[in-house]
Amino acid sequence: MLVELAAASGRIWAAKPAIDHEGAICTFQLQQEAARVSCLAFSAASLLLGVNNGSTVALHLRQNRYSSTAGCAPCACIAASPVRDEHAVGAADGTVSLFSGSSAPVVLGVHRSSVHALAYNVSGTRLVSVSSDSVVVWDVQVSGREGRAPSVCCGQR
Repeated sequence: MLVELAAASGRIWAAKPAIDHEGAICTFQLQQEAARVSCLAFSAASLLLGVNNGSTVALHLRQNRYSSTAGCAPCACIAASPVRDEHAVGAADGTVSLFSGSSAPVVLGVHRSSVHALAYNVSGTRLVSVSSDSVVVWDVQVSGREGRAPSVCCGQR
């Protein structure tokens, strides 16, 4: 089943998909000009897609809905929090941002080069971002929340 994601949000499919002869449940197609999925991650409730145009798409499979958020730089990597409805995006311009629900993204900071990898610890309190020049551990419990400045646990930027 081919699913086209043309709008900013909406239903994923009209009828529950069946597994095809090759084992695929469905194929998602982005309708934006030259948009490519550059990274992906599963959260507890969604499949998160990072797109090379800077947007992220959350496929809420159980609810048969999807939503997208606009970013600014092409997504290089994405990670889902193991405990909160939150995900982090590392961008090609070195930016590390947190997305939580429908609120505006919080920029944690900027590496000097593209972010290559992101990972949360098991409790979801720390986020590690990796670029070619640095490894930074962020305290995501306090970073950018309630007007507080981002908290870097260790590492250089």
